[in-house]
Amino acid sequence: MNVVQYVMNTVHFEGPIMQQTPELMRFIKDALNAGQSRDTIRASLAAADWTALEIDAALSSWHHSETSGAVPRPQRSTSAWDALFYAMLFAAFGLMIGHAMHLMLGVITFLLPELGDSYSHYRMNGLRWSMAAVMVFTPAFLWLHWKDALASRINPVLRFGTIRRWLTAIALLAAALTLACDGIYVIYAFLTGDLTLRFIVKAAAVALMAGTVLFYFRQERQTEAPARFNPGAWLAAGLTLIALAASLWLSGGPLQGQKEARDQIRLDELRTLADDLRSCRSYRTEGLPETLDPMTCARAPEHLTGLASAITYARLEADRFELCIQLEAPDRAGTPYSMHRKADLHCVEETLD
Repeated sequence: MNVVQYVMNTVHFEGPIMQQTPELMRFIKDALNAGQSRDTIRASLAAADWTALEIDAALSSWHHSETSGAVPRPQRSTSAWDALFYAMLFAAFGLMIGHAMHLMLGVITFLLPELGDSYSHYRMNGLRWSMAAVMVFTPAFLWLHWKDALASRINPVLRFGTIRRWLTAIALLAAALTLACDGIYVIYAFLTGDLTLRFIVKAAAVALMAGTVLFYFRQERQTEAPARFNPGAWLAAGLTLIALAASLWLSGGPLQGQKEARDQIRLDELRTLADDLRSCRSYRTEGLPETLDPMTCARAPEHLTGLASAITYARLEADRFELCIQLEAPDRAGTPYSMHRKADLHCVEETLD
């Protein structure tokens, strides 16, 4: 944050200079040298549809004295610092919106299940990654936006910087294309008969986030004085926090994450022991015994954890067996490929090679 603070102080003490046309600068110079007052010049420019911000910025670029006439004031360039600051601001906003949309879509997927859905440990970990991202980028965006809004109120010309205008245009284009693609997908799903309730809710969530981006940047094309705090920023942050809260409720927090991680290890070791026992040469001729410790056939027991000791064995036929293990969060594990559930147990059936 110290680096960001340094950048902010550097940018806002100097401030980017609004680019002025040569004709405007020549007009003001000639008018000042002709003895016209600044109020008269301001009225003439306003009658020609120049905005108040553009007029004030142009007039502030000149110093006039009776002896020397109109003298241009120095216009120091801070383009590199502007690019760095606004890149951080727009990146924080974009990453916050992107991860918030991912959280929304994930929550909708879990709350509105469809036929064939199954819980995925890796999908939930993807939501947890986005949760961590919004916890970082949301306060970073709000802080950067607050600094920018404060500087813009002190010096409204900042809002007309070239770099800021370009980044704003890119953001608006991305949001407009997102809305257009969202509408295309909805129409296509309707025509193919795939328009479900979950699809509609997801499309509405995408449209909401894209509309929030458009709403946030709505003042960038206005010439009036900026608001103390853009309501679009509050809307974007509010939607992000709602998505984060819903995701935290759905994921169960860090304790639930630890349970799921241990269950994933259990399932991996269940598959490993099933493969090892299936290839165990000791039972190819004599057949499987009634009781057996699966660990006796482990080819690399040193790679297994203590969780593997809870795996149970059952003989189904002379050459067919079943291994099972109880999970801490069986509903969150779903039913992975090649496994089946028996109450709270996850089991694998295999035949000797």
